[in-house]
Amino acid sequence: MTDLDELLQREGRRWQAGFQPPPLEAMLATATEPTAGRTRWTWPILAAVLLLVVPLITVLLRHSGHVVQPGGSAPGSKPTSKLKLYGAVPWVHAVSQPDGKSLRVYVDIDKTPNMDCLFEFPVLQASVVETSSQISIRVRAYQPADYVEPTAAPGATLSCNAVGHLPVPLLVELGGPIDGRNLVDASTGTSYQAEQAAGLPSLSTLPPGYLDAGSGPWVIGVGSSGIVQHTYRNGGNFLNLDRVPSGHPLPPLYLIKPVEATGTVLGHPATVGGDPDFYRCAGWSDHSYSWQLCSTKLGSQTNLLSPAELLTVANSIR
Repeated sequence: MTDLDELLQREGRRWQAGFQPPPLEAMLATATEPTAGRTRWTWPILAAVLLLVVPLITVLLRHSGHVVQPGGSAPGSKPTSKLKLYGAVPWVHAVSQPDGKSLRVYVDIDKTPNMDCLFEFPVLQASVVETSSQISIRVRAYQPADYVEPTAAPGATLSCNAVGHLPVPLLVELGGPIDGRNLVDASTGTSYQAEQAAGLPSLSTLPPGYLDAGSGPWVIGVGSSGIVQHTYRNGGNFLNLDRVPSGHPLPPLYLIKPVEATGTVLGHPATVGGDPDFYRCAGWSDHSYSWQLCSTKLGSQTNLLSPAELLTVANSIR
């Protein structure tokens, strides 16, 4: 049997070489137009596209260690293998981890330099320079060791796909606690205030086999500021907790139709539903946010959480 990572890597290259989806920002703009007849079908189509893109990106990023999580990002640290350097890549967000001595920075891989197209996700490596008042983090992107030059399908023209990519989380180890020190992206000079992982929504009860994949900004383009997502993964199964500020112009990513069940989450009325072939979500609102907890799957050999399981897990939010 073909290894899942190998299959996805091969199909991902074929898809990127032979297919060019429409611009994501244009899709978002269309999806959020307040036209009654149009919003019934446009947003589900956009959600379906992202359902394909986001899990594929997640799996490809984990293939062959393409997301580098250095055990200690000491000043001047370099990858152990001799890889081709693309250049420095900006990061756009930082989340302080519970141990107090590490950060998860979110790297904007769409701005990887010296790449004509993002056909292959780069290897990311962070280096850190620390002083008593500042922590300077530079992320560099390298060509993967197993990089294969893309070729177009017969009769097709090789072109860049227009879908933007989610910022990639990269774990960065520090020499000591942040302790109020200024965080700076060394490649841009931009300062950031780290969010506390403890202050972001998380689940205290997980289904068997699910592991925490981290939390951070849900950035897919125009109008997504303020949205936070926490992701958990069990092989080809994903569990995404999305928190959207009340009144936010961007509608929920997943359409909870048809409704399969109703219940409550932390005392708030909730509905559960979706497309059983791709996803199932529980949705509810409180005074400050709209929430979705969504079970998604990659491939036909994995299963979605049941409505009862989703409601049970949702009630463990902390």
